[in-house]
Amino acid sequence: MSRIRFRAWDGSKYHYQDDWYLTSFLRRFIRDLNYLNNVLSDHESYLPCDIDEYLEQYTGVRDKNGVMIYEGDIVRRNSLSPTGVDIIGEVKMLEGCWIVDSGIDAVKLWTEIDENEVIGNIREDNRDWSFKDE
Repeated sequence: MSRIRFRAWDGSKYHYQDDWYLTSFLRRFIRDLNYLNNVLSDHESYLPCDIDEYLEQYTGVRDKNGVMIYEGDIVRRNSLSPTGVDIIGEVKMLEGCWIVDSGIDAVKLWTEIDENEVIGNIREDNRDWSFKDE
């Protein structure tokens, strides 16, 4: 089994697994979550972190350049199959499967006959990642 990895967005930059910020973020998150489990009823929900902080999970997949792909990354998927689909979209989890979601179409992140390339992410890049017509 592979190690579960995360990164955290603090509103201005990413912090990765061995960074003190991420460790602090996870400790606060778990502490707040444990506290809230004792206080909230079953029908209430609460995200125990600041609005500018986001936790994103590593997918377990690397792109064609060896870059680790995290949820929230923007990926260009090139199909090497004649019947495959080329797509640019955001990496998301859907029903237990990592996907590339263009907003119009969604395909699995990993297949044996396609290659992925990370071209950005939804938080760092000041770009409108609307994938229609790309």
